[in-house]
Amino acid sequence: MPDLLFALFLWLSWLCDITKASQKIPLQIAGWTERRWSHQAAARNSGLKICYGQGLALAQFGTGSTGAQKQAEALQEPALWTILDNCSWQRTEVQKGACTMFTSQAATAETGQESLLKSWIGKIEDNSFMKSVKERVELMLSAQSFMGRVLVIMVFLLSIGSIVIYFFISKFPLEYCENSRNVILTVDMSFNIFFLFYFGLRFISADDKFKFWIKLNSIVDFVTIPPIFVSFYLKQNWLGLRFLRALSLLEFPNILQFLKITRSYNSIKLTSMLAVLVSSWLTAAGFIHLVENYGDPWANPRNNQNISYFDCVYLMMVTMSTVGYGDISSKTVLGRVFMVFYIIGGFALFATYVPQIVKMVGRQNKYGGTYMMVHGRKHIVVCGHVTLETVSVLLKDFFDKNEGKEETDVLFMEEITPSLELEVIFKTYFMKTEFFYGSVLRYRDLKRVEVASADACLVLTNRHCSNPDAEDAANIMRVISIKTFYPSVRVIIQILQFRNKSYLQNIPNWDWTKGDCIICVAELKLGFMAQSCLVPGLSTLLTSLFTIKEDVLAVKYNWRWQFLAGGNYMIVTQYLSNDFVGKTFPEICKICFKILNLILLAIEFKSENDETSILVNPSAQIIVQENTIGFFIAKSVAEVKRYLGKSTEWTDEPVLDTTGMFHWCRPVPLQQATLTRRSAQRLNLHDHIVVGIIANVSSTLIGLQNFVMPLRTSNYTYQELKHIVFVGSLEYLQREWESIHNFPKLLVLPGCAQCCADLRAVGAHCCTMCAILTSSWTSEGAYFMVDTDSILATLNVQSMHLKNSASVAGNTVNLRNGFN
Repeated sequence: MPDLLFALFLWLSWLCDITKASQKIPLQIAGWTERRWSHQAAARNSGLKICYGQGLALAQFGTGSTGAQKQAEALQEPALWTILDNCSWQRTEVQKGACTMFTSQAATAETGQESLLKSWIGKIEDNSFMKSVKERVELMLSAQSFMGRVLVIMVFLLSIGSIVIYFFISKFPLEYCENSRNVILTVDMSFNIFFLFYFGLRFISADDKFKFWIKLNSIVDFVTIPPIFVSFYLKQNWLGLRFLRALSLLEFPNILQFLKITRSYNSIKLTSMLAVLVSSWLTAAGFIHLVENYGDPWANPRNNQNISYFDCVYLMMVTMSTVGYGDISSKTVLGRVFMVFYIIGGFALFATYVPQIVKMVGRQNKYGGTYMMVHGRKHIVVCGHVTLETVSVLLKDFFDKNEGKEETDVLFMEEITPSLELEVIFKTYFMKTEFFYGSVLRYRDLKRVEVASADACLVLTNRHCSNPDAEDAANIMRVISIKTFYPSVRVIIQILQFRNKSYLQNIPNWDWTKGDCIICVAELKLGFMAQSCLVPGLSTLLTSLFTIKEDVLAVKYNWRWQFLAGGNYMIVTQYLSNDFVGKTFPEICKICFKILNLILLAIEFKSENDETSILVNPSAQIIVQENTIGFFIAKSVAEVKRYLGKSTEWTDEPVLDTTGMFHWCRPVPLQQATLTRRSAQRLNLHDHIVVGIIANVSSTLIGLQNFVMPLRTSNYTYQELKHIVFVGSLEYLQREWESIHNFPKLLVLPGCAQCCADLRAVGAHCCTMCAILTSSWTSEGAYFMVDTDSILATLNVQSMHLKNSASVAGNTVNLRNGFN
């Protein structure tokens, strides 16, 4: 044992000398040179030579001519001034001139001190060479090259080998002598020679040599490498602190990244947490194994106990988990003190890391699988805003008992962990739905859900978001990713703003003829309301046809029963039977209505050029051909399918260009269209449309362009156009005005839609229709409170006694959860 301690002392002294010699600090080197000379009397009287050494050190090690000049001024040595004056004041020239003059001085010197200084200066290497060597070493250690990666991986594998050797020899006593050098010690010695080489490379690349010693890797090398060399030399084995080599497991996540095995954030975080837990267990077990088998140094008699290393690992694991069975315990004072601190730190690690590890592993196992396709079974992929509201509505409509969609699977994919409510929904439809954790922006996730063979890919949007443009941009990026990897896949996307439709139409692989569809929520909603202003009740009719409702019960009043019963009808599509080929549309309508109890609205007509178009109630000149699709109003798909054959899915018409489709005028300034209460009363408006806007300057834009466009289509004459009066915040309307200032007959009254005085000033009591529009709901409160302002404004309008009951019944209100 004393021999080992003496060898460690020699190792420390040698490394300290290397550190001091490697520090390129001019004053330290000059001081070290001066101390070399101070033990001889001749050097004390030779101040000029010391100045030469300081000047050369200053010029050599980076302070430049300015620093040398200041040093010369401080020492007031004319000889050093002579050296600097004869040089060109450049760094290289200063070094060159100083070395040349000092060499000539050294050649004529007669004392041994000058010869010693000359030989020491001649051994100093050039800075550029050392810098290039340091850069090469740093490149190698950073694993940016093939050789560097091989080196880093080799160091890690040898560290694992050294840990395995420690596990094997831990069954022997802590210190024992060997008659001959066995194979295990020789192998361990070769490993540590490589570790010493790697230690030297890290030492060269270190910028701060003193901070290098307090790094974790340096401490591990310092306490594990010397004992192996000493044991090999003395043939006396000692375990010591070699268990600290287990801390090299902390490099395991970096090795996996070098090999490109772990790329995602979750996998990197998982491996990092596992590495910290395992290395802490093994290191703490090694310390307990050392102190328990060696005992307290001051104890008399000895209080050590024979305990194996793996028993110590077991003790550390049960202690970290705060179980503490008590079958194995520490008997030494050092071991018990260590256990006190280990319980605090270990419990913090266990409570922080283990739940996260279990959660990540469980999530990957539960939602990280791959969809297994079944022959003859279709599937669709749903991504985007996957929440309880959107999923429940989609599945309720899609898997309705009368829809005939039982053979279609719905796959949801999003980078979220489903809530308990969502899991209940998925378990309810567990035979038809499946959730996958991932993103459609990654190709490997798209392959997991078999997007290439999917019937369609649905991208859902968040209708209650505070930034509609950002939500649309995120969904557009999803569509770009899907169309990039699988151009032929049909995509149906929901967007919030009408102006963002142009980005989707510019996608190279976007083709509406193949079923790609854009559903603009604002356009659809405001378009319904605008048409309802011209045809009262149209929005209610269309909403009832587009949505699926449960069977209604009999009620007291006949008219109410008829209204609720009509809500059970829907629009479905079906290929017409070959029996209708050659007949005209009116003939087929008569047959469907009288015999089949079906209402035929339109057909998909193919021209001679194979161009398809939707014809609503065409004339008798249109003859039905084979494979013609009809649009019916019926209670269920099964009812239509029973008579007409194979069912198909309904697709939206393409969005047409607005050129030549709308009435247009020169841009009207907002100030010119703005009214006051008195000027509005003087206009004496009748049969116009009043639009109440409930929004403020910071509210999300409603998109009034989508409301105005259907009311300004070119199929109406200019005389038939009705004035539209907007009542609301002027600051908000100023933001919307740029998109509607080219439409004629638009007026604005700054005010409030809930104010009866403002509504009466614009003639709400004698208008054709009054619509109340509210901005998007962004509150975190109860969702059913979103319609409060709309309902209150509607009550004010109804209290003004509209001119007839029909207009009262046709009052259109924008409700966020539906149309009233």
